Amino acid sequence: MSASHDTFLSALSTLCKDQIQQAGHRYTPGLDPQAPNLEIESLLTAIENVACGTGARKRFESALNAFSEAWDHAKHCSQRPSEIQQRVDEAQTFLSPMMDRLRMRDAGAGEEWSKILSGIESDLFADRDHWRAEEAKLEPTSQADGFSSTHNDFRANMHAIRQCLAIVQAEKEYIQSPAFKVLFDPNLLISGEWGTGKTHLVCDFTQGRIGCSLVTVLVLAKNFQGNVVAKICSRIGAKLTAVNVFDRLAELAKKTGERAVVIVDGVNEGNRSEWKKAVTTLQALVADRPNIGLIITCRTPFEPIAIKQQNLEKFHKVTHLGFDDQEFDAQAAFFQYYKLPLPEVPLLDREFSRPLTLKLICQSLQSLSGRKLAQGFAGIASGQKGMTFVLESFVNSVGKPIEHEYGLRTKGCWGLLKGSDQIADRKVAGFAPCMAENLRGYVLRSEADRIIAAHYPDLRPAQRRNLLEVLRTNGLIEEDAVWYSTRSGAKPRIVFRLPYQRFSDHLIARHLLKTHLDVSSAATIKHSFTGNSPLAHVFRMSNQYDRDYAEPGLAQALITEFPERVKKRLPPKQRELFFVLPQRAQKLGAYFGPFIEGLFWRNPAAFTEGTRIVINQYLNTDSEVWEQIVDALVAISTKPRHPYHARRLYNFLARYSMPARDLQWSEYLRRRYASPTIHRLMAWAEKLNAANMTQRSATELVVLLSLVLTTVVRSDRDLATKALVLIGEKFPGVLFSHVVTSLEFNDPYVPERMLAAAYGTTLSLLDSEAAPTFRPLLGDLAETLYLKMFGPGACNATHHTLMRDYALGIIEIAQRVSCVALPQNANCNLAAPFPNALSPFTSDGTPDPTVKEAIDRAIQMDFDNYTIGSLIPNRDNYDDEHPDFIQVRARIERRIYDLGYRSEQFNFVDEEIGRLSWNAPDHKKVDRYGKKYSWIAYYEMWGEREAEKKLPDWSLGERTPDCGVDPSFPKRPPPWTPPIPDLFGDKSVATEAWVGGSYTPDWHPLLVVPEINGQQGEWVLIEGHVRGIDERHD
Repeated sequence: MSASHDTFLSALSTLCKDQIQQAGHRYTPGLDPQAPNLEIESLLTAIENVACGTGARKRFESALNAFSEAWDHAKHCSQRPSEIQQRVDEAQTFLSPMMDRLRMRDAGAGEEWSKILSGIESDLFADRDHWRAEEAKLEPTSQADGFSSTHNDFRANMHAIRQCLAIVQAEKEYIQSPAFKVLFDPNLLISGEWGTGKTHLVCDFTQGRIGCSLVTVLVLAKNFQGNVVAKICSRIGAKLTAVNVFDRLAELAKKTGERAVVIVDGVNEGNRSEWKKAVTTLQALVADRPNIGLIITCRTPFEPIAIKQQNLEKFHKVTHLGFDDQEFDAQAAFFQYYKLPLPEVPLLDREFSRPLTLKLICQSLQSLSGRKLAQGFAGIASGQKGMTFVLESFVNSVGKPIEHEYGLRTKGCWGLLKGSDQIADRKVAGFAPCMAENLRGYVLRSEADRIIAAHYPDLRPAQRRNLLEVLRTNGLIEEDAVWYSTRSGAKPRIVFRLPYQRFSDHLIARHLLKTHLDVSSAATIKHSFTGNSPLAHVFRMSNQYDRDYAEPGLAQALITEFPERVKKRLPPKQRELFFVLPQRAQKLGAYFGPFIEGLFWRNPAAFTEGTRIVINQYLNTDSEVWEQIVDALVAISTKPRHPYHARRLYNFLARYSMPARDLQWSEYLRRRYASPTIHRLMAWAEKLNAANMTQRSATELVVLLSLVLTTVVRSDRDLATKALVLIGEKFPGVLFSHVVTSLEFNDPYVPERMLAAAYGTTLSLLDSEAAPTFRPLLGDLAETLYLKMFGPGACNATHHTLMRDYALGIIEIAQRVSCVALPQNANCNLAAPFPNALSPFTSDGTPDPTVKEAIDRAIQMDFDNYTIGSLIPNRDNYDDEHPDFIQVRARIERRIYDLGYRSEQFNFVDEEIGRLSWNAPDHKKVDRYGKKYSWIAYYEMWGEREAEKKLPDWSLGERTPDCGVDPSFPKRPPPWTPPIPDLFGDKSVATEAWVGGSYTPDWHPLLVVPEINGQQGEWVLIEGHVRGIDERHD
């Protein structure tokens, strides 16, 4: 590379490093390389694809490698292996020329890639259909213990084909994404709300590229004014024009094998008219230079304001959502970096997925220690006041150098935002008082100038403008746009808001309440919300349908703040603002949004009798409102000392019948979009570390997690069970106490897994260091389980085989270590026929057409034949006329009916689950509700027939093979390659001779192995399956 090229590349690197440095607190790794730095894969793929280089190629290679690995397992069962292999080879060969063509903006290369994938997909579909047809032809077998080997082979073949199909279909879906399209049309727009990490993302990407000497230009839009493109180019080379610079960028890019990338961060933060022109110019400069790509970031909702519409349409857009999918990883990384212990309860509100929110919290708490730190955590978890403390700490921290530079008072920035009581005119007393007086969540530029002038009259107009700009660029105020009508149409007006609108609304609300709420008496309080008062204006209806208040953001803050403001001046019912509003404003539909938005941030003491009445009214409306209220209640149920704790939610849901709860609560759990809080809880549970958890928090989390056990989503049910075991290992008494409570729950899915968690905890702690304190707790649990499940008059006795076996396992272990003393005749009650357990089956075994019609297809073919069929001795597969089978099936049908399942209620949901889940692997499977009820009846029937010794001989004394989960949750062992012998012998002989020779591998080294992964044996092979294929000698 020539000296001039080196100089040019050095200038680019200097510019980028300077811009990264100026990003300041928005890119903490630029200030400290050890700062938290989580990658968001989908966004990283999109920006790497703009360069169309090594990163993009690696992604294609990864997909091809994944397919090749899956294809190696599926090839033997394909009906067209040569055709598919030819297409795979074609894809491998096409990759290099495709990358070159994409880099030259040849969209046809992407279309050819899609055609190759479609061809592979079509052949795989044909293979899948072939094996489905073959499976359908299978004759009934005479084996009573499950699928025939042929049936299993067919299913294994279909699974292998599906694995290949899943990779191809994911790649085809990728082709339709913006991330793929920028490979041949490198114009990328990254949008997102304030604080989600857009600047962090592009700085991180730039840092990596300049470290590899790749051609990159990064500019922060706020740093350039005037003819910004010319200014940027002059920073690179004093005498270079824009055309010169972009020609050099393109020339250098050719030498690196990937595009040069020009990045403009925060185009909304620069001068509007100047940057609109600049984006037009940049797109034109990039358009005829295939080796240059363009990335722009812009904060929502500024895209149509900061970029001309015709330019906006040329971008492929991706949205930055912060740490939405990895928020708990992010929380752990941030708290660890700032040397703070993790909160003992999960922070479940979406606000905590924003990188800047996490940073703000950590910086605010970093200066605290001991009791104050604990109070800080409690404040974050418990409500609005704690977060206001965080906001004030942030403003004071960031504002300190600004105050020094402009000669402001100590905490002068916070004073500008919050307002000063020393200034009589509330419209200039501060940003928040001005917003309160004008009943809007923003101030105009002119109003902001007057506020600064009232606080600091010695500042000249130019200084005030500069101070306002510094407040904006440091994140102490946010720039936004509001639209207003003119004769020529809607136009935007730039305004300023306080950071974190949720919290700024509360500052405004406090000013409104302080100024306009007369708390002298109940009558004056109600009068404050009538007539033309500002408080009344907030709650006026914005439309004729009575659906929204005029100022819903302020309404939310006022609803949240009101109970604390009036305290005991009103009776408990009327401390909920709804009951104080005039009759015309008491509209549940309009009140709902502001009310539910504020629940998480409401002080626990502000939940009154009136709050309960409002919540109950919403719980009795439609299912969508029910789900939103319940989601909000879940979010607050883990908070310490909260009146709406998890046990309260448990008791509420326990009163439902099982089918009614499944149709509402279990459906809420299943649908991710309906239950974002639960799925944040599940993400947290996956990373659970109980080390810093307190007993109070553990108590709430155990109860909440037990409610997840009703779900038909297998992975969530397993994860909740595992989390219960992990909590139980630290707080076994907490877990055991709720296990006993759960025995009364009217959905067997809950006590079954609670008992599983108790058994898993027992296995973990029995011989641990905690054994001396654990064993008395175990003894108490064992005695209670005996009395409630097995002893005379046991109120929770059951034949449910899983529940019974977990309970028996706990009691047996307790007896073995002599920590429980049971009555002398206990052993008779703890063994078959379990005399104190009554049958849950009300049918005499006569098929009932009414029942069959009511439950319809709850029991489906495989479950009917193989699962229920396994209960019957001496029955052939598909022998539906076997007398015992008919009777057992009729009794199970009636039990499903008695549990409450009705096809007419569940049919729509079950059909949806069937469509979405039929092809899913077991660990991602979602069961139909018909199958849930079938499983419960099956486990009860297995237990009853086992007690009566009516199971087939092979299963007597054995656990059901469908035992659900290993409650000890052992860690997955490391990979191990067994000593496979030579499977083929002499390959040089003819095929006929090889077959006739009856070659037998030497299996002895595999039957007994001296060590596995360093663990000395001998290890004896119990079961295994070996398949060998050598296609070279077919």
